[in-house]
Amino acid sequence: MLVGIVVVAIVAAVLVVVAVRNNDDDTTTTENTATGTTPATGATIPGATTTRPIVRGGTMVSSTTSTAGALNPATTSNGGVHTNAEAMFNGLLAFDTTDTVVPDLAAGLPTVTDNSDGTQDAVFTLRPGMKWHNGTPITADDVVFTFTQSLLRYHSRTAASMGSALGVQGAGNRATTPADAITMPDGPTGLRVKFHFLFPYAPLLKQMNVTEAPIIPKNVYAHCAVDGGDSTLGNQTAPFCAENLQPVGSGPFKWSTTTPTQITMDKNPNYFKTNLPFLDRLVLLVTTTPDIALQATREQPGSIDAGLPIPGN
Repeated sequence: MLVGIVVVAIVAAVLVVVAVRNNDDDTTTTENTATGTTPATGATIPGATTTRPIVRGGTMVSSTTSTAGALNPATTSNGGVHTNAEAMFNGLLAFDTTDTVVPDLAAGLPTVTDNSDGTQDAVFTLRPGMKWHNGTPITADDVVFTFTQSLLRYHSRTAASMGSALGVQGAGNRATTPADAITMPDGPTGLRVKFHFLFPYAPLLKQMNVTEAPIIPKNVYAHCAVDGGDSTLGNQTAPFCAENLQPVGSGPFKWSTTTPTQITMDKNPNYFKTNLPFLDRLVLLVTTTPDIALQATREQPGSIDAGLPIPGN
């Protein structure tokens, strides 16, 4: 959860550069700040609101201290991987800049039912018409695959907390999820996903974001999850799955190139959120420490636009 809170803080910090992702107004954006200035005098007024036109296009260069390695956030809780990859993925839900839970891949918040036997059901409905970066539809089958073959096996926080609530047995690539724990009421190509918890699961809404539960396409990563009976197969973590280095997601930016010192992502022209993203390209420069990034900015003004990378949500 700490990573998710940091992600929200980063969004607020870089608002002046990239604007709020959930704002699809194509004309202006409004920022509530602790201070503001009057256009006529430049005087500072506590609590003032600043309105400015949205600027579209261009490239944002940010620094990251994480090396350019694996870029599949569903197979790890490693902060470096998530820092570099989250702009290419989405969760079912997200946090807005006020830390409020809002829909992301899901069309709305889940329908939750407390059953008489003490169990709990939560049904999510995906937005219709969404596509992965490779052009294939996003379906309920992708969500079930992500949880059963990735998150509940390799994402340590989600596996540790949600796994017990869903009745998962075992750990790592030997973890198995009960058949009735995550199901598809409308079939694999449908839009509804049902989670059946053994007891009321309080963290649900705040654990379905891109940091704790990024969704990945089954058609890209399924072959890595095939269980071959040894430690090198049936494992989606790096280095066993080559697709981790050239990720396919659903986010506002899609992977373009990776070098030892740079990760480049281009705008997703088919992003399901209207008029987003604002930028055409996002570049992450790998620096050894934040101090190195600051030094580069001082020595070459304009070379780095932000000292922290832009999160997915």
